[in-house]
Amino acid sequence: MYLEVVPGCLVLESGTGSGSLTTSFARAVAPTGHVYTFDFHEQRVASAREDFERTGISTLITVGVRNIQGEGFPDQFFGLADSVFLDLPQPWLAISSARNMLKQDGTLCSFSPCIEQVQRSCEILRSDFTGRAGRWLQEGQN
Repeated sequence: MYLEVVPGCLVLESGTGSGSLTTSFARAVAPTGHVYTFDFHEQRVASAREDFERTGISTLITVGVRNIQGEGFPDQFFGLADSVFLDLPQPWLAISSARNMLKQDGTLCSFSPCIEQVQRSCEILRSDFTGRAGRWLQEGQN
């Protein structure tokens, strides 16, 4: 809900897992948006892809095998994402990449069940996003 995913949005997700959240994203971006979801585990990706095809939503979703914590999101999405969702054990490792993928008014959400994960991510967010906001302000004034 807070990601404000609506029809036409481009959503990046890391941590596909069972694909249940991906399915919700796909329904929210339909009919003209798209969800790109990534997981490092090849079997989970294959299983999710089959589920998306079986439920008829595969045209709205692209599933990829990728370690987002180690590699970041693919460069092809630089500045294009309306929303990025991270469901990772070490989300702070992907925050810089996620920031680069977002549109200027895009939204980042990270699911972290452990307070230590949240604290570490907040440290990175404070330093990473503050710098970007400053650049946006300067660019907007020119």
